[in-house]
Amino acid sequence: MKRKSILGIVAAAVVAGGCTGRLADKIQDGDDYRGVMEETVKRIKETGKIEYDVRSKAWAVYETEKDGRVHEWSYVEIDYPEDPYCGSQYVYYLGKEFRFAYDGTRRLRPVLEGEGYEMDSLFHLGSLTGKARAVGVPFYHCCGRILEYALNPTDSADVALRDEDGSVVVEVTAYPEKGIELIFSMASLDPHIENPTAVDNRSKWTVYIDKKMGLPWRYVRDVDEGECCSREIIGIRKKGETGKKGETPMSVYDMLPAGAKLRKIGVEEGDETGEKGKREEKGARESSALIGKMAPEWTLRDTEGRRHSLGDYRGRWLLIEFTSCRGCGACIMAQPFVSQMSKGREGGIEGLEVVSIDCNNDKEACKRYVENKGVDYTYLVGEKGVHEAYTKFMVTPDFYLVDKEGIVRYVSVGFGDDSTMRREIEKVMRAGK
Repeated sequence: MKRKSILGIVAAAVVAGGCTGRLADKIQDGDDYRGVMEETVKRIKETGKIEYDVRSKAWAVYETEKDGRVHEWSYVEIDYPEDPYCGSQYVYYLGKEFRFAYDGTRRLRPVLEGEGYEMDSLFHLGSLTGKARAVGVPFYHCCGRILEYALNPTDSADVALRDEDGSVVVEVTAYPEKGIELIFSMASLDPHIENPTAVDNRSKWTVYIDKKMGLPWRYVRDVDEGECCSREIIGIRKKGETGKKGETPMSVYDMLPAGAKLRKIGVEEGDETGEKGKREEKGARESSALIGKMAPEWTLRDTEGRRHSLGDYRGRWLLIEFTSCRGCGACIMAQPFVSQMSKGREGGIEGLEVVSIDCNNDKEACKRYVENKGVDYTYLVGEKGVHEAYTKFMVTPDFYLVDKEGIVRYVSVGFGDDSTMRREIEKVMRAGK
């Protein structure tokens, strides 16, 4: 299908869904590309639920895109701001064959070998593998993250823009060896991948925004190592709204055929509706076997080589954050909250000190991160076994509130609602005085 007909289909679907107006009108004196990007991000967040088809290509770094292996996928993508990892829920199919669903809590997919399905929990997968798994980001929300980043790059990225054949083209290039990888480009730590720690040395993302319809229609990801890829919209089948505000639009249980064999990983057995699993999941974020017990000891160094020990904070309330300076979007989202909570900050909690421990165990990477992000609180380089002593889930960020006697009083896994976490911390500290 030629691009003109593709955009005709997309534009018609967008207008039918209530998203109207020409971004071309924003390209006036001075080429207001920033206005185009801001408007596009806004429209992506307003898409609600959208069903579309996309052509995918993948090629090795020594090949060109024309050599790429082609697949055509069908997606259902739902805006879901409550999810801190990709901002959406989604389902995709290869042809008519179901391949994957993610609802913000769990993923569901056919088992790799044999019959049936496999369901796992984002926050419990570490109990099986000792590693966390980051989920991918579907087309529109991936483009949205790239554009948000281009509007306000926070690390070593280079941003370039141009006008090309009716599209605004945005290029974002990041160099992780100089700073942090782009927040929307996470390494996939999957139990089925033999080497789950690979991270690109360079990522270049190119997003094509159609100026008439105001939405992206294509992106390309170019890397130095691994596989390059492109995604291109070839049709939108349906666009509508999600459910009521605050309502979870989709559950992976909706995708499970009646009577299907199901292997669960870290998901409560006997829960056919998913409601019990959701309650258990919420509880897992806020509770831990460590609560009421002494926090495991550690002695670590900051990026300047200074030693810090847990015992140094005895007699004071301490919030310990385990974080990652590479490939953790939720960790980046949590940074302003962690900075604010540090002792003596405006809006912080009186009497609370904060320490972040980086789980990459890489001093130079941590140092670049601290410099590039302007980290102005205690940031320590982790060592093997420190995080493992606190949790078996191995998900970052995770938080541990330790009282003046060194006892863990509150635990939270993941990051999404800083106001809720703040209230819980204040409540625990008041009760402990």
